[in-house]
Amino acid sequence: MVELELFVNKTLALEISKRDDTVFHLRKIIQDGDYWEYDGLGNGWAPIHTIFILPLIKNKEALQLLLDIFRYRRKDVTNRIIGEVSGLFYHFGENGIKNLIEFTKDETLEPFGRAETIISLVALAKTHSSHKEEIMRHISNLIETTDDITFASLIADDLAAFQDKSVLPILKKAFQDGRIINLFIHEKEVESIINGNTPYEMERYTVDPLTHFSRENIEDLYFECYDDDEDEDIENESYTFIIIEML
Repeated sequence: MVELELFVNKTLALEISKRDDTVFHLRKIIQDGDYWEYDGLGNGWAPIHTIFILPLIKNKEALQLLLDIFRYRRKDVTNRIIGEVSGLFYHFGENGIKNLIEFTKDETLEPFGRAETIISLVALAKTHSSHKEEIMRHISNLIETTDDITFASLIADDLAAFQDKSVLPILKKAFQDGRIINLFIHEKEVESIINGNTPYEMERYTVDPLTHFSRENIEDLYFECYDDDEDEDIENESYTFIIIEML
């Protein structure tokens, strides 16, 4: 995986996810700063591939490592991945809900990474309806008690996404108290979501992690992350990728 840099395919990703010692080795990659550098081991792509392999493993150890990445390295991830990464936690399923709730209680977390975890909780609540009330109460409580205005503003639409009118008073009060600011979302937008006028994009937040390893996505990442004047030639790289897919 490291040697292939950006060009890792679905077959290899699945093979890595099936090994008993995978999380141990992926943790070593995550903890070594050389793997994160653009000019480092694997050209900095191994940790990015790691965040998409961990949801394929699905166990508690893999979830904890992904949470640690979002705690300490989220900005490094978003510097490389422009698309949606918030749905990765969804794929740990019902068994991951308790850990995600505990994680999002931490007021020391950077607000954007913390909010991305909330998105997965909402998606899980929609899939596992028995947890809907628990998750809805949790998000309501966060908005009512957090000292982080940015975080509260980021998750206002997530609470509204339940389309449950019982949360409207909580959100209205948060706007009145200045706990949710218009820079991120307006009160009318929240009301529109609650009233069902804005559809919830379930597909966006439940994308298969293997999509990251598709040829189409890898080529998109290549064009996003590399300048035209680099020494690498995209035709040669595409040919390399075809060979890798055949192995």
